[in-house]
Amino acid sequence: MKKYVSFSATLASMFFVLAAFVPLSVSYADGTNTWHSMAQWQRNQAIVDRAYQDLNSNVGVECKEWVRTVIKDASGSNGHVPPVNIPPNNPAPYDYYWQNDPYGNVSPVSMYIRYVEVGNVVQMRLASGTPHTAIVVGNNGYSVTFIDSNWFYISAPTTVKTHSMTYEEFYEKLEFPGAYVVYYM
Repeated sequence: MKKYVSFSATLASMFFVLAAFVPLSVSYADGTNTWHSMAQWQRNQAIVDRAYQDLNSNVGVECKEWVRTVIKDASGSNGHVPPVNIPPNNPAPYDYYWQNDPYGNVSPVSMYIRYVEVGNVVQMRLASGTPHTAIVVGNNGYSVTFIDSNWFYISAPTTVKTHSMTYEEFYEKLEFPGAYVVYYM
């Protein structure tokens, strides 16, 4: 009597074998890995890991400059690779857009907020008319969680905190429904 193994069981066992060889964190010890040689999920994780180092700390700068520091540190943390420098913002009323990056380090994408990924950067123009920049650290299919430095402006103007909002709440906080840009680094 022949014994057959199902395709799904074979596929699952191959996944577990391959998973043992895929690094879950990025190491720059030898200086050979560059930001651009990393997979997008690895870059996103490096951004989130660096952002969480500042959680509940007063960083002394507001949202956009804090995100610039996080990206620069995450992308050049090995000391061997030039870090990613985020370009300046466009003038108002488009001040929630970074200028075009001639080096391709900052890539804007058009998507609904429900499709953002952990590690994406979101720039938005709030209903108050002010721009805001945050890093996505969670998306559960119903709400998105951000980490940023001045969302709680009155109580903690330059302190890094996390906060969540439903997708509907996110759109309600914007000056108009499309007043945001999602970026991959």
